[in-house]
Amino acid sequence: MTVRIDITSEGPKKRQIIESAFGRIGIAGYEFGLTPEDVGVALTLLNGLMTEWPFSTISTWEAPEYGNGSADESSGIPREDVPAIVARLAQLLAAEFGKELSTGAVAEMARQIARFTSRKATVPSMPRRGDPIGAGSTRPGLSPFTRDAEPIAPGYDPGDLAGLVKE
Repeated sequence: MTVRIDITSEGPKKRQIIESAFGRIGIAGYEFGLTPEDVGVALTLLNGLMTEWPFSTISTWEAPEYGNGSADESSGIPREDVPAIVARLAQLLAAEFGKELSTGAVAEMARQIARFTSRKATVPSMPRRGDPIGAGSTRPGLSPFTRDAEPIAPGYDPGDLAGLVKE
């Protein structure tokens, strides 16, 4: 079973993402004929999913202006983000429709979501204000818990700290 997703500059249609997610849980639309109610439930879940982190970091997502919107609208989701969204939506649909996913399917979905999360995660940057006091610190700094970091002079040689060099 192969579900083809056409991706334009506006991303795939929301219906394509929904049908792909249903295919992941074993309810293929072309075989069983998804009802409008099934698509509506999936669209509600998709809209809710796109408000949660890390999926809320997709700035090109076309949120509906009113209600759930239409499944035939463009999603605005970039190509590299579609597999993770389909995987997470499939997990939500499986719970909604009483389906149980195999261990391999759950593992693959977790990998897709982990890849997506690793692309969206940010490393906070904060200037270093000093080193924690402890482990032999002798000089108090700006507070009782930190000390000023000593600048490392150019050409500084820390020596043989591990005692590996024999003279």
